[in-house]
Amino acid sequence: MISASKILQLIPSLSLALHILSEKFMPNSFWRPYLDILPKSFDIPLFWSIEDLSLLKGSPIQCKNKINNYDISIKIQEILFSSVHNFK
Repeated sequence: MISASKILQLIPSLSLALHILSEKFMPNSFWRPYLDILPKSFDIPLFWSIEDLSLLKGSPIQCKNKINNYDISIKIQEILFSSVHNFK
């Protein structure tokens, strides 16, 4: 599945997330005890508002978040460019 998907190749954490989701919905999953103790929701800076991110001004987390967001933006642009280029 990963070798056939450009998105999964460029964003490895997405592949992990999809694998965890598939295990979550398998009643007899080996991972069931672990998955059951994970939090039902969590919050990461990637999804924070601009206002909330501004509270991190000057912190190392703000810099790391900017790098992560930039990296994800570049990967999405690569995927879109590749898709448009292959469509022609």
